[in-house]
Amino acid sequence: MKIAINGTFLMKKITGVQRYAYEMIKGFRKIEGLEIIIFAPKECLLSEISGFKIIKDKNKFSYLNQWWLWEQCNLPKLCKEHKDYLLWSPANTGPLLVENQVVTLHDAAVFEGPEWFSKTSGTYYRWLLPKLTRRVKHIFTVSNFSKNEIIKYGLGKPSNISVVYPGVSDIF
Repeated sequence: MKIAINGTFLMKKITGVQRYAYEMIKGFRKIEGLEIIIFAPKECLLSEISGFKIIKDKNKFSYLNQWWLWEQCNLPKLCKEHKDYLLWSPANTGPLLVENQVVTLHDAAVFEGPEWFSKTSGTYYRWLLPKLTRRVKHIFTVSNFSKNEIIKYGLGKPSNISVVYPGVSDIF
């Protein structure tokens, strides 16, 4: 199986969602038969990822602090060039123009507690997520609670959502 990974999480400081992506990718090394590439903006942090083919976008425009623009504009072009790969977007977002995609949606917090988000990011996520979750092939989430919240806010049907519990780093 060929999997391409949406590397927008590589542009952000490491918090829980980014740690999840790093650890899941490390776990992929243990699965035989996977061919993995990571699509990454040129401004990404690669210190924790090694051993994978990384395709860095060569676009001259800087997307630093504008990961969403790279994800929506440049990532679809990379996916088109590698159309035999299924795109996995591990960090709550993904490109709207890519249908051959699965996404990990960690929660529905932007709907449950809109005040927890800045006006800009909250508005973006509330606009993006309903459209994205209708287009992707499948949604992964990290708990049954999150699955129920995703369903509650109309972001997916039970049959299109799988709970995949996050792994634990080898350091534990």
